Amino acid sequence: FVISALERQAGKSIKRLELVVKRGVLPVPHRHYVFTIPKILRPYFQYHRELLKDLCAVAQKCLIDFMRTMLDIPDGFPGVIMAIHTFGDYADFHPHLHALVADGLFTKTGMFYVLPEGSLNALEETFRNRVIAMLLKKELLPAERARMLLSWVHSGFNVHHSRRIWPKDRTDLEAIAQYIIRNPFAEDKMTVDPSTG
Repeated sequence: FVISALERQAGKSIKRLELVVKRGVLPVPHRHYVFTIPKILRPYFQYHRELLKDLCAVAQKCLIDFMRTMLDIPDGFPGVIMAIHTFGDYADFHPHLHALVADGLFTKTGMFYVLPEGSLNALEETFRNRVIAMLLKKELLPAERARMLLSWVHSGFNVHHSRRIWPKDRTDLEAIAQYIIRNPFAEDKMTVDPSTG
């Protein structure tokens, strides 16, 4: 499922994710994935917030296709919990995605195949191409800017993942889940200035 910033603020996603991690996560290895986009594209997502869900859908489809190719299981399906974040370290607008992902694919027979270790370059390139194609299709990104973004060696798109987390490492899994649903700032670090109210 996808966790939005509004759900995170309302606390709804916290209960759902706690339930999933404590009771519903199958005993298979997992990884924490992060998908980021270049700064030049952030305004499109800032002023067209509906694009954030589209970004999530693109990232999930890229991940599925990547895993199916790596494992050569065309009808395999993943286990993915994805959260949309719109904040950076300095509370600036920085749309990116965090995902808790079963590190492999399930089959209809109930088998789980672990993804082999390898480079994420193909996943990152697919993510870049599909995000640019999505913005072109919605007629938000000019073709000239799209060509420029596709020509960059260091594109500003990034996909990375954590080390593999084994089923016995429940504490690590729960820590990643908490990180994914964290608020942009810690309430206990906020203070009220009495002179301004």
